[in-house]
Amino acid sequence: MSSSRWLAYFQCTLAMAMGGAVVVAGKFLTHAFPVFLAAGLRLAMAVPVLIALVLLREGRMPKLTKREALALFVCGFGGIFMFTVFLLFGLRYTTAAESGIITSTVPIFTALISVLYLKERLNSWGGLAVVLTMVGILAINLSGGDATGRGPNPLLGNALIFGCVVGEALFTISAKMVTARISPLATAAYVNLFALVTFLPFALYQMVSFDFTTPEWPNWSALVFMGLGISVLQFMIWFAGVSKVPGSVAAVFTGVMPVSAVLLSYAVGGEHFNWSHLIGMTCVVGSILCVTRGATTSEPASRQAPAESPGVS
Repeated sequence: MSSSRWLAYFQCTLAMAMGGAVVVAGKFLTHAFPVFLAAGLRLAMAVPVLIALVLLREGRMPKLTKREALALFVCGFGGIFMFTVFLLFGLRYTTAAESGIITSTVPIFTALISVLYLKERLNSWGGLAVVLTMVGILAINLSGGDATGRGPNPLLGNALIFGCVVGEALFTISAKMVTARISPLATAAYVNLFALVTFLPFALYQMVSFDFTTPEWPNWSALVFMGLGISVLQFMIWFAGVSKVPGSVAAVFTGVMPVSAVLLSYAVGGEHFNWSHLIGMTCVVGSILCVTRGATTSEPASRQAPAESPGVS
């Protein structure tokens, strides 16, 4: 196997591991910053960098048609506004480990939305993926164990986290409306810009009464990681890797995300091991592999579309 292929595998793995770290970083944010202010500050860091990168690489920001602008606005609303709001509120009631597992079900629920609204067909592999996902989510939410270790209200928290899944699925469906003439980097810049505009009034309102001396360095570090590490660096690493491998292969690496989220929640977040996490994580990774297998068998390799963006959430 060539060194370039191994490098692509490493880049895909690293990008998805960073994606799993989002919920752990969110845990450091949720008790230090108001939700809308945290999101606004994160986007205020990311947007200028993304626009500068587009200008350096492409010379200018591409002009948008009304259809493209609407699609990108919906991407920003679902993939960033909804995702961030539900994530940060949900993390006040549940753990980063359980949140990471639940948010990793995005590919499965996106497939379900495609079946219901886009009239796409669900093959046997897709059906098995849905079953495994449901088993994994039930294992997490119906498990016993130390209630304190699972957060003050894990059922409410996990229900809020599921709103992230809905938002990210909305992002994926809307992204299909964006034409191929807009580069991934320009798409990321526009999506983050539209999300910043959406958050701005709420962020400014919360900023007026917020004491910026109260957050400590781990909270500020998490904010920088979310703003520059995820919105900029992760996006670039993912597309650097996904450009070198088939879409079906790249999709397998999304299974790294729940594993990363759980392990980092233990190592960095100080959360406790729960057998339901292992069951849920295994089911979700299995469901992602099933979705990938179903996509591979239903479409010839020469016609497979490139893998979806990891999102800009």
